Amino acid sequence: MAEQIQKIIQNLVGNIQNAEIQKQAENSLKQISQQDPNSFVINLLTLLKHSENKDIRTFIASHLRKITSKFSEQSFTCIWESLTPETQSAIKQILFELIKIEQTSSIRNLISSCIGELGSSLLEDTQNNQWPELLPQVWQLFSQESIHLQESAFKILSNLLTFASENFEKNQNELKVLFQNGLNNSNTQIKVSCIEAIGAYICVLEPKEQKNYQFLLPLIFQSLYQVTQTSQDDGIKILEVLNDIAETEPKYFNENFEDLFSVVWKLNMEEKEKTEKDLKEIGTETITTIITRIPKLIRQNPQYIQKLLELVYSHMVDIEKEIESDWLSPKEGFSEEIEEDSDFESVRFGMNTIDKIIESVGDKETLPALWAIIGKLLETQNDWRYIYAAIMSLSQVGQYVEEDTVLKSVIDKILVFLQHQNPMIRYSVLHTISQISEDAKPTLQELYKSNLTQILVQQLNDSVPRVVSQASEALATYLEGLKSEDIDQTQIEKILQDLFLLINKGISIVKEKAVFALGSLIELSKDKFLNYFDQCMISLFDIFSQYTQKEYRQLRGNTIECITLASQAVPKENFSKYLEKIVQTIIYLQDQQIDSQNKIDPLKSYVLTGWQRLSLNYSSQLVSYLPNIIPGIYKLVEQIVIKKTEDEVEIYNSDDAELALGMLEVFIQEFGSNFSSYVEQTTKLITPLCTYRYSENIRDTASKCLPGLVKCAEKEPHIQQNIVRYFIGILWDAANKEYDSEVMIAQINAMKSCIENTGDFMTSEELVNLSQKTVKLLLDSDKRKAESEKWKTEQEVDDDEKEIYEEEVHLEEDLQVQIAELIGVLFKTHKQKTLPFAQDLYSEVLPKVIDTKVSDKMHKFGIFLIDDMVEFLGFEFLGEQKWDEFLKALSHFVLDKNIQVRQAAAYGLGIFSINTPVQIFPKYSSVILKALSDSAQIAQGKEKDKNFGHCRDNIISSIGKVLRYQFDSVNVGELLPFWVKNLPLKKINRKLFSIINFQASWC
Repeated sequence: MAEQIQKIIQNLVGNIQNAEIQKQAENSLKQISQQDPNSFVINLLTLLKHSENKDIRTFIASHLRKITSKFSEQSFTCIWESLTPETQSAIKQILFELIKIEQTSSIRNLISSCIGELGSSLLEDTQNNQWPELLPQVWQLFSQESIHLQESAFKILSNLLTFASENFEKNQNELKVLFQNGLNNSNTQIKVSCIEAIGAYICVLEPKEQKNYQFLLPLIFQSLYQVTQTSQDDGIKILEVLNDIAETEPKYFNENFEDLFSVVWKLNMEEKEKTEKDLKEIGTETITTIITRIPKLIRQNPQYIQKLLELVYSHMVDIEKEIESDWLSPKEGFSEEIEEDSDFESVRFGMNTIDKIIESVGDKETLPALWAIIGKLLETQNDWRYIYAAIMSLSQVGQYVEEDTVLKSVIDKILVFLQHQNPMIRYSVLHTISQISEDAKPTLQELYKSNLTQILVQQLNDSVPRVVSQASEALATYLEGLKSEDIDQTQIEKILQDLFLLINKGISIVKEKAVFALGSLIELSKDKFLNYFDQCMISLFDIFSQYTQKEYRQLRGNTIECITLASQAVPKENFSKYLEKIVQTIIYLQDQQIDSQNKIDPLKSYVLTGWQRLSLNYSSQLVSYLPNIIPGIYKLVEQIVIKKTEDEVEIYNSDDAELALGMLEVFIQEFGSNFSSYVEQTTKLITPLCTYRYSENIRDTASKCLPGLVKCAEKEPHIQQNIVRYFIGILWDAANKEYDSEVMIAQINAMKSCIENTGDFMTSEELVNLSQKTVKLLLDSDKRKAESEKWKTEQEVDDDEKEIYEEEVHLEEDLQVQIAELIGVLFKTHKQKTLPFAQDLYSEVLPKVIDTKVSDKMHKFGIFLIDDMVEFLGFEFLGEQKWDEFLKALSHFVLDKNIQVRQAAAYGLGIFSINTPVQIFPKYSSVILKALSDSAQIAQGKEKDKNFGHCRDNIISSIGKVLRYQFDSVNVGELLPFWVKNLPLKKINRKLFSIINFQASWC
């Protein structure tokens, strides 16, 4: 077996490029481990001990961790429990032996990680220690003279502190001494591994406990500086640890922030000539991370803001002074997003950092310092890089400048540099105009109208292709914020003439951006463009036949975008004659020209968005093409979302995955029942993404696709019911794993829509199960809310953190309101089956959520429940006692100070009036009418006109419902004039039509 395993591993670690062979090797290895896990593991350990091939030993050390740890990647199955006690004991013993004999440090570190994660798995349950010898063995390693063994001990400890820190509660003093000794050790590797262990522990400690280890920070910063003097790579490792702490526990640095800043400043500014770029960047990033988490550290200290910005600009000017010809005129197929040089990465790093600082610290505090530095940089005479950095950084301020005069002064200040002899400075001006055109849209366009359009068009004639390309992009984004009346026929003709000259004669990046600008021009011009539309379409379609080489993929993508934008901008009768041609073109491109081996082929995103635009306007015409469109789309999506197991996927590009989901969501909605043949395959693609842990947006969008798929199957009720059962299971599983309340809201809303689209389909048993899960979800949300409320009152919590906790409370309350809507749909669709559930809510939940001490959102939640019970269950099922209590609550909350609570209660009183039996309504009428009348007299407060109008309409509508449905029980002579006086209803909707008809019968 050992030889067989070695051969399989060789196929996995060798230079074999065949993906099929590698996949077979993975499957073979998995099969052997499942058939005989004991022999498999023993053979792995033997190979790890005796193989001379470092690649094989590296693979085995990593693989052993993955198959024995509870904390490894989801795609690996932990086989520890299936091993015999003898094998388990052998693993524990041999791993420690291997640490002592392995000479390659990277492999030794992997073995240490394996021990650490396996140990954490076995120590996780503090009441059932399955490896009692582990900690004594680790402490023993620390006592050895060998540097390698001490380093391994720290590596093991890092994992144990990460996953099983509870086991060290009684070892605080030992840890402090251990950490202190490690930091004072003269060996660099010991210092680094010690700091990694400290970082792991700090990240799992409560804030109060972290203070006990704050005394280590001066030693850590001292070690950081010492290590960088001999090994900058190791200095980067230390800063990465500090950055990780800053991400999760920034307050740890509160009292020592100035010391850290001093070290970073010294490395970046005072010793900049000998400090490498990567070390400088991670240092600045660490400082920025702390500040974005605790902005008060510098918010009230302008000199720190000034110094921090100087630190950032030091990165932006640290670029080559000579401009290379490849920058001026890049090769065909060049992509700025993919192939940008390290110089631009430094500039982008600085720009992004400035954006983070302004967003977190605040524009009022940051912008004055920024203006001062930029002013000085723009005056630089002897080095263009300072002017370039200043102008590029201005691209980040558009969204933060509130005053028009300031925005105009920024643009006016940089426009003069369009005449500068240096092309990178001209480029920077156009880049900044492009970004501000997007961020400050439409304010910038309203300030400059066509004046800036003319200036940008002039730049299309620049002698440097890179500048021309950026001019086209700036023109495109500026046009997107203009109104149709801001451009006339003369300008359209001039722009068209210049753009087609670039499309025909420019290099690839010039052609691409010119087509991009053309799309914006068509969108803006609309009917004004019709005179040029046919000629443009002919020229655009020619691009597909003329530029078929790989280097023109981006150009073909831009052309798809331009044509499909035109499909939305011009009348259907003008575009329809080109519909078949663009459909066939996109089908050909997605089937024949997208490189399946290239994970970042730009054509993918353009094909997806192209189909999306076409389906929004031409879905009925596209139905006949679906058999040709859909297979290629599936193939394309499968290249983006790679299925590893039944429940797990791998995504290389999250942006492409979001586009793919967005496109599928539109297809599902637009094609409806015509999409029914593709529901099963689409389901297989989408459902694993509902639990994709690396992106909230992907989980959110995937969940939103499911109700549409249910609706697609509405012509086949049996299939639809099976689908919705499956989807509810998927969504519950996703909601139970979810940690983001906003995504959870989307998941619950998707569940609600799935049930609403299907109607009464659940058995009583299924409904009980669903009801129990709903209550559990509600209780879990309430626990999280209570935890956030508790943290808000902690002394250590500052104002910024309080805002975060308050936001979390609000999100939990929004989630609970969404749960109330889900419950309402259950009442609506399953009526009598929900009565036991309704009784539980009535006795256990309602009293808590309508208590006067809880928040407005909780009151809204409670009123939603009452409204839904009244509307969908009615008097017959609820009985007179509940009916009386519901009226008491509704008549109280219709006078609430909160407009949304008042509106919900007003709606409830109307439904209450409809569903109350005529013979008993007189006992309620005076209470209802007085409550509605008093509510109508409440003056508008700070709420928006729209919200106040909706509330008012609900009140008047409910009075109308009393007149319409309980006519004989009220004094019509008094009530009707009051009702008529408050007409018309300003926010009319379908629910009010019957009231309007009733009004008409009196006229």
